[in-house]
Amino acid sequence: MTTKFYLSLLTLSPIDLAWNRVTDPYSLHRIICGLFGLGGIEKKGSAPSGIQWRLAEGHRDQTRVLILSKVPPSTPMFGSLETKELPDGFLDSRYYRFYVRVNPSIFHHVSRNVEPVRGDENIIQWFADRAPRWGFSVDPGAVEVTSKKVVTFRKDNSKVTLSQADLRGTLEVTDKDIFSESFANGIGRGRAFGCGLLQIIPVSL
Repeated sequence: MTTKFYLSLLTLSPIDLAWNRVTDPYSLHRIICGLFGLGGIEKKGSAPSGIQWRLAEGHRDQTRVLILSKVPPSTPMFGSLETKELPDGFLDSRYYRFYVRVNPSIFHHVSRNVEPVRGDENIIQWFADRAPRWGFSVDPGAVEVTSKKVVTFRKDNSKVTLSQADLRGTLEVTDKDIFSESFANGIGRGRAFGCGLLQIIPVSL
């Protein structure tokens, strides 16, 4: 049975954000999960399985959120929502242009800490080294870091600091099953807070 995927765009006004007390990635994650309350998506760990999201940039007066899911979201009681089903065969190509927001980080076994990767070249190499475990390969020379930022917010009683980097380039699928799983569930750390969603466009090389 072919897995269906739905790409949605949630648009929130400043009033919507204030009414729902959305101030950071954690509170936005809560709002997005609410769209799937009746969707039958099971939780895996601390994040729902099959839901990914990313803030879209460049919209001063509105907050726009891209959402990828295996079931369509419900109609929100605030803001606006557009949803489309991705076509069958979308994951059958060998090459894709990609755009992804990642949390480049490394777990140090001695200190037991997760530390951010710094510097564009190091971030790109980090991404290229891990690409095979996600079912694809990239040429580091053809990957670009388009922006970086650090986001800080509170989750429960803890302070969370998340380093984010936006990357774009071209990837080659090396293992279709693993790649499909990566597309479905996202890649890397920070997926509950807007990282890991692979935006891809099939291309012919």
